[in-house]
Amino acid sequence: PNAATILVQRVTVRAELKDFQGAIDDLDQALQLTPNLVPALIQRGIVKTGMQDWQSAIADFNQALGLAPTAIGAYVQRGVVYAEMGDKDLAIADFDKALQISPRAANVYVQRGTVRAKLQDHLGAIADFNQALQINPNLILAYVQRGAMRATLGDLQGALEDLNQSLQRNPHAVPAYIQRGIICSDLGNKQQALADLNAALKRDPHAVDAWLYRGRIQAELGNQEAAVADFTQVLKLDANNAPAYLCRSVMHLELDDRQKASEDFNLAVQMLPSSAEAYIERGTFRARMGAVREALEDFNRCLRMHPDLKIGYLQRGLARLTLGDREGAIADFDQVCSRDPDSDAACLNRGIARAMMGDYEAAIGDLNHALEANPTLVFAYLNRSAVYLRSGNAEKAAIDLQTALKLSPNPATVALNRGIILSQLGDEQAALDDFNQAIQANSKTISGYYNRAMLLATLGDQQGALADFTQELQINPYSALTYLNRGILRADMGETDTALQDLDRALKLSPRLQLARFYRGCVQADLGNPYAALDDLNWLLETKSPSLPAYVQRALAFLEVDKRKPAMDDLSEAVRLQPKTSEDYLARAIARLRTGEPKAADQDFNQAVEISFYPVHTCLQRGMVQTKLGEVQG
Repeated sequence: PNAATILVQRVTVRAELKDFQGAIDDLDQALQLTPNLVPALIQRGIVKTGMQDWQSAIADFNQALGLAPTAIGAYVQRGVVYAEMGDKDLAIADFDKALQISPRAANVYVQRGTVRAKLQDHLGAIADFNQALQINPNLILAYVQRGAMRATLGDLQGALEDLNQSLQRNPHAVPAYIQRGIICSDLGNKQQALADLNAALKRDPHAVDAWLYRGRIQAELGNQEAAVADFTQVLKLDANNAPAYLCRSVMHLELDDRQKASEDFNLAVQMLPSSAEAYIERGTFRARMGAVREALEDFNRCLRMHPDLKIGYLQRGLARLTLGDREGAIADFDQVCSRDPDSDAACLNRGIARAMMGDYEAAIGDLNHALEANPTLVFAYLNRSAVYLRSGNAEKAAIDLQTALKLSPNPATVALNRGIILSQLGDEQAALDDFNQAIQANSKTISGYYNRAMLLATLGDQQGALADFTQELQINPYSALTYLNRGILRADMGETDTALQDLDRALKLSPRLQLARFYRGCVQADLGNPYAALDDLNWLLETKSPSLPAYVQRALAFLEVDKRKPAMDDLSEAVRLQPKTSEDYLARAIARLRTGEPKAADQDFNQAVEISFYPVHTCLQRGMVQTKLGEVQG
């Protein structure tokens, strides 16, 4: 081989060592020796893709195609770049062109399927992986990617079948062990997940994703120090791995090392200064951990940076829905649908939001659209079944439930999820029947006792709820949300000492859990510790998304220590803020009573009752507040 060819060959080694600049230097030199060397142009474009220098990479691929119009590699790699830039049409056009040139290029189908998966074209991705396997039934990566896609669509059994097929053909297929570990983790089988990831690392100690996902599972199990060790190993292998910095930062937060957490988050953002990935991942994790308001802050920042990012609107919509801001959630799901009318996730969740608002006809329309886009979407059948049930169409509800059971033959999971849906729609008795059925089918179902406890609490069965929360913690002792809600329940029952213990435990597991901070502040106030209450409420209000109830509670704490001016300032701020949830309206009503606006307070109380998931519980709260404030008749 000549000197230029040798330089191109050396690039592979440099790329594996992450020496991107050295690789570029070699390719520049090769092109000086042989200006029209197409392999060098394609390789340079690939290296620039790894450096996220999109436009320069495209220029190299364009130049290569100008010299060799049938260079499949240039079309494929340019398609990858277009996909990374969010230009779906150009990406798919390049893959289509490559397949026109070589219709039996199985690897190109895998590449196109992978990009379609990233663009949330779920069915198109699976069709590509199917085609690749028809051409080459032993293509391991196609099984792995199809398995990942099936898992995304909720077909976990189908996903496991694909990954098992992959491992039967190649027992050393590290990506298959990693993906199977991820799915086992999603199914709640953390030990099997760890076994698969350990198997991957035994075969390839440099498998970055195995270290990363093992760290995430350790984090979910509450093994923060083990998780930090795994994320640190990721960064030894790949110093530019932004997700590892993000995950490690969260662990540092849980270990109450804010300095290290701040350093890791800053490094992640520095690595991706023009990317929203850091904010999306951190926001998604925060939402999962229950810190939904902080998650919302991350999604807002992401969308300020990238106002056309579909995943940003989808995640923000989910956060808003969790916080009770249904109209805001629908607006975000509309944004997703305007960019991708066949987004099954956006249609599904917009349907859920509309059902929660009582607009059953529009909800069914959205759920129908979601199922047209993805006929295997179990949650869409479950939600549509619940909406049919609420609107009096028991026959259609039964058909949808049977379809959901066929697609997900796990009766405990189906019953649990339908119970959650019915609970959100206000059909408490039907929801309770489903939770009972889920627990009877599998007494170890994660979140079965938790959801039944939440429902029993709203129905006034405090002892039953307390027993269920305790049972849930025996199954999942690392659930910060379960400790949080058991603490809230105990506070309502007057067991303030044990409530404080639960809230302390919740914050030990998740130090940034805002609701736990809020309720611990309230409990400290009830225990006659106004300064301890102020510590928690001050921390809460120093965040960038302070809650309206926190201002009211801090004002009451200030009054306990005779600080009238800051108390009135907080009450004024509470009155000024625009409420979104029933809790917000309830808090503003208290503020208005305190500032001498009884009529406006009554309007807020009424609004709180009207939009509450559980109006009976909200009426009880309103009565308790009015009693404390001397409004005995109210």
